[in-house]
Amino acid sequence: MGSKGSNLPEVEVAQQPYLPMSLLCINCQGLGKPQAVKDLCELIGIHKPSLTATCMIWGIRGINMLGLMGKKGQSVEEILDRFSSQSEWLALFPAVRVSHIDNNLSDHLPILLKCFEPRLAQRRGRRKRFENLWALNNQCKDVIKRGWEQNIGANEVDVCMEKIDSCMCGLQEWNKREFSHWELQKCKEELKGATSPGSRKELLANIRDWQKKEEILWWQRSRVDYLKHGDQNTEWFHQHANGRRSTNLIEGLRGANGSMCSDPDDLEIIITDYFSKVFKSSNISFVDEFALIRIADIIDHDSGRWRNDMIDHILLPVDGDIAKSIPLCNHWPETELCGIM
Repeated sequence: MGSKGSNLPEVEVAQQPYLPMSLLCINCQGLGKPQAVKDLCELIGIHKPSLTATCMIWGIRGINMLGLMGKKGQSVEEILDRFSSQSEWLALFPAVRVSHIDNNLSDHLPILLKCFEPRLAQRRGRRKRFENLWALNNQCKDVIKRGWEQNIGANEVDVCMEKIDSCMCGLQEWNKREFSHWELQKCKEELKGATSPGSRKELLANIRDWQKKEEILWWQRSRVDYLKHGDQNTEWFHQHANGRRSTNLIEGLRGANGSMCSDPDDLEIIITDYFSKVFKSSNISFVDEFALIRIADIIDHDSGRWRNDMIDHILLPVDGDIAKSIPLCNHWPETELCGIM
């Protein structure tokens, strides 16, 4: 990209074609030795990297500690060779994979970085989950209460599932009206043209409020328990959530015939066939069939043992974030919950 005062044209990086590539980095000892050159050429021939970077380790005097002693005298292995990048680079190369290669060049392992052509993610529906930022609004309790008043279903379990689904649908509709993601940008734009101290003060308060909500949103997405929200770490939470999404991406599944499939329809068939075989019953004896029939009677008998204090003992001792993920636990009528349990 061009800099100020230069005649170079501005280059739009996003418009450039995506080129899959691989980078091999080697930190070795005695790079000029024949054996090191031979091993290096062998690695390049196997992995065929687009670019190779080598560096040489100088002689180290004293103890070169590559391991640490942990508790009870056990050794701790630490990854010394790794890549680091900025968020801007990750935005340009979202599909990357880093692997370590065994070799005899050094006590350091060569690291291979592969950049793949990003796959177009399949459009999927929004997950139904409780957002922690909803709890900041006093209207949340009323929305849940209206959804819980639904009473549709043939039995207690069906009624409970319908109530939960009604609550979630109501919360999602309420979320669209109350938590628009464009409100923060709108407040920032209005702040640029605000002149009176009163309006600027009000806009700044709204901006801080929306920034807090945005941080809570991405903190929940990142699933980072060791770092709490409230310290303006929204960008870090956002990067961590995107990184976890990339790590959990399943590019394809191998079918029974050994072929790799990535088409959504083929994946559905593979998953259905696999679990159908896993849970399929075969060679059921008379004793096993009689035991399965008796299970329903035992469950009906034991279900009447649940008391209110027992249910409280199960639901209450949970982590604060988990409790917010189960918002209905604070609004369930005791009689209905006891009937379900």
